Amino acid sequence: MELFAYIMLIVMSVICLLLLWLLRSANKDLSESLELNELLLLDNEQLVKQNIILMLKHKRS
Repeated sequence: MELFAYIMLIVMSVICLLLLWLLRSANKDLSESLELNELLLLDNEQLVKQNIILMLKHKRS
């Protein structure tokens, strides 16, 4: 019975380590995605500014 408890402890430890590894890799993917979204947001802001400038130039002419 004691051997079974030790085996279960080892199995549960391995499962916890696997879950931790999965969470870390998911967190890494999410942080990379967040960085990409921030870059896209900056690009979109630049495009909006350019469009506003073009609209103002078009209205003046």
